[in-house]
Amino acid sequence: MKKLNTIIILLFTCIFAYSQNSITGIFPALSNQQITLIGFNGFDTYTIDRVKAGEKGEFQLSFGTEDYGMAYLLSEADK
Repeated sequence: MKKLNTIIILLFTCIFAYSQNSITGIFPALSNQQITLIGFNGFDTYTIDRVKAGEKGEFQLSFGTEDYGMAYLLSEADK
């Protein structure tokens, strides 16, 4: 039983150590445009992060532990 508890603790430690708090992507069609990560709080929406995509459309958005659940990406052109 003691071994099982140790294994479970190590497993959860590894899971939390490798969890990510960022989204990285490439959308060539959205190069040099503002990309916004929109989250939900009930029926309301709020901005989690906003970044301008690079010349090739690459971007990286960050979010915190309080930002969980569903979200979507929104571009300048609302695409």
